[in-house]
Amino acid sequence: MVRGMSTLRLALASLVVACSTPQPRTPTPAPAPAPAPAPAPPAAPAPSADASFETLSKQFLDGYLALSPVDATEAGEHRYDAAWPDVTPAGDAKLHAFFEAQKQALAAIPRASLGEQDAIDAQIMSDQIELGMYSLDALKPRDVDPLYYTDLIGEGLDPLVNRNF
Repeated sequence: MVRGMSTLRLALASLVVACSTPQPRTPTPAPAPAPAPAPAPPAAPAPSADASFETLSKQFLDGYLALSPVDATEAGEHRYDAAWPDVTPAGDAKLHAFFEAQKQALAAIPRASLGEQDAIDAQIMSDQIELGMYSLDALKPRDVDPLYYTDLIGEGLDPLVNRNF
């Protein structure tokens, strides 16, 4: 038994020595250099002022008609026929925020760089935004005009009822 233990110890000691002795390493090949990154594609040219205005005008119309579905129906846009405008103070705040955001986006487009027709359209859009904000902030037709809601219902339903399907 003693002999078995000493053989075991000897085997363990040999294993420890073998594991702790540094082994000569074969040199590992150096990693291949990483390929050079492909050159970045040239930056796309900035959109022209006319293209930026065209995009903004589409966003303005889509956003405004979604927030004012009765106006959409009157204009012949029937995607919003099933909706009514939000005439609560929260709805007014949402419409005002929309006008404000559109006003800032329009101001970011240099008017001098627009073509003649787009410059005219930009002025019309600017005037409409100002009128919408003035109506919400100063005129407040929902608060002072007793016919506001009658007109809203009539203008919202009449085109739908009398339309030829």
